[in-house]
Amino acid sequence: MMICEVHDDLAPSVHEFLRQRHEFSPSAHWDPLFNYPWKNPEFPYGYALVDGQRQIRGFLGTIYTRRTINGKSFLSCNLSCWIVDEGYRASLGKTGKGVGRRMLDPVLGQKDVIATALSANALSTKSFLSAGFKSLDSEQMTIPVVPGFRGFGTTRKVEISFKTFEIGRWLNEQEREIWNSHRCLPCKHFLMDSPETGEYCYGIATTVPIQRAAMFGERVFNLCYLSNPEFFARHFWSLAGALWRENRLALVRYDKRLIPQTVSAMARPKIFPRWFYASGIEVPEVDLAYTELVLYNFY
Repeated sequence: MMICEVHDDLAPSVHEFLRQRHEFSPSAHWDPLFNYPWKNPEFPYGYALVDGQRQIRGFLGTIYTRRTINGKSFLSCNLSCWIVDEGYRASLGKTGKGVGRRMLDPVLGQKDVIATALSANALSTKSFLSAGFKSLDSEQMTIPVVPGFRGFGTTRKVEISFKTFEIGRWLNEQEREIWNSHRCLPCKHFLMDSPETGEYCYGIATTVPIQRAAMFGERVFNLCYLSNPEFFARHFWSLAGALWRENRLALVRYDKRLIPQTVSAMARPKIFPRWFYASGIEVPEVDLAYTELVLYNFY
């Protein structure tokens, strides 16, 4: 038994392993985990548990990128699916205890790494906590978009654009790099711009149907990245009106840490934990860009 890095040579075998797992929906689509714009060949797609016959027995997905946080470069690693063949684990006897946990070691042993677990279930959460992960956030905020409602108070004129391939020319170098990495993914790009002051906010969101209103075509606008949260909060209602007209986007949802300011008195919280591991950082300013959320257009 060994734990191997998964690169292009091993990726097809891991893909087939995932496709055959009954724990996942038969319609599960694994291609995005092995095909994304910012992939650096230096880093693996994940780590595979391999038996003596070179058969895949487990997989931990990793989505690596370099991010700059508070002026310092960090290696960001978003952990996606994490699964071990239970039959194989049992066949190992005492040796099998903790084998899934050991798949985390290559990630957590890297220097200046920020590892995130953004969609952990109850079982994996227990394992993440035992490995030293801490709470990144525990609340999501949801705001209803009311067609025609402009909010309370006055706001300067703000122009809104959802034209992905035009937005890039307005951005600074760091924002343009993020835009370029995500522009061909199934997510929504938007720009809020004040011609009067020159301020703007560039954002990325995913959009998913509202389950109880799917037949009416209403969708949720899930914020993943904001270049200027303070500007976004001040001019939220200018965006809200445009959202409904754009694609019947009826709810705006975001992790509370992404926008420290109060966006709307209509915002309602929901418990939704996210986890992280980092050495020497209390709570990193990590957004949801460069993660499985934007690759799969979910939240």
